[in-house]
Amino acid sequence: MKRKYFFVTLFLILAMFSTGCSGIIPPTNIPSEVENFIGEWTAISPNHLSKIEIQSFGNYIYIYAWKEGNENYPEDYDWTQNFKISDTFDDVIKLHWESLPFWSCDQEAELLDNGVLKVKSTENYYDTDVCFSYTDYFYNSKADNSFIPDISGVGLYQEDPEFVNLVYQLDSPKKICQYMENNFSYKVLNAPHSPYQTYLSKEGDCGDHAVFASCIANFHGYENNYVYIEWTNDDGHAIVVYNMGEHYTYSSNQLYFSQSFNSILECVNHCASEFSSDGYILSKYEVFYWNYYNYSIFTVR
Repeated sequence: MKRKYFFVTLFLILAMFSTGCSGIIPPTNIPSEVENFIGEWTAISPNHLSKIEIQSFGNYIYIYAWKEGNENYPEDYDWTQNFKISDTFDDVIKLHWESLPFWSCDQEAELLDNGVLKVKSTENYYDTDVCFSYTDYFYNSKADNSFIPDISGVGLYQEDPEFVNLVYQLDSPKKICQYMENNFSYKVLNAPHSPYQTYLSKEGDCGDHAVFASCIANFHGYENNYVYIEWTNDDGHAIVVYNMGEHYTYSSNQLYFSQSFNSILECVNHCASEFSSDGYILSKYEVFYWNYYNYSIFTVR
């Protein structure tokens, strides 16, 4: 018997005994804002989790989570937890997972205005005193007015009018970087997110900013490259170099450097000089096509 159905069956049996073995199941009394969480949610450009399933029973909802890359037992969930609904429900489901003595994970799930489920996870490793965060986004194909991605690895671009409008407005590298500087906060995340994920979360590191900028710049016809810089201490940094025809410019995180550079190498050296006061020394750099992470093409209506 699958684990999921075993837990549900066990809960039903306990419920029967708690009601005098009459077999009466407690009535479902779920606020309307909680009902919107119920269903099977599929990840958009999965970062760490591939699927979330949320069920309701009585005053509880049950959450099942599938990790990205679970190829051996794709039909089995990796984590499960129940959550008691209170009258003070604040539109956020907060979870805490512990499967190992040295590991735990805190998660917050909330519904965005466009019907997308946002799940922010923070993993804690007690043996190394290290923690890192990542965010996954999900859609429910059976929900009313569901946003269903129809471009592999991209999703939702043409379905979100606010994002489409923003893409049209950010028609230069300078405007793109001004938007990021005014709206995004810097936070180290686990692997770069798609431009749409960064737009939703409003946070990211140099890789997230580089992907966001390079994709939108390419949409507007700016030839650009994703450039990865490696420091002598093995840390890395990502920038975007724009070919402006007669010269090059570049962006680093949310900042745009509009002065004229004669080559990609000059952009890299200038960036290295910006970091030198913090003790970073250039070791090497690699130049990639703008679509390095395959968050490929904007198609808008």
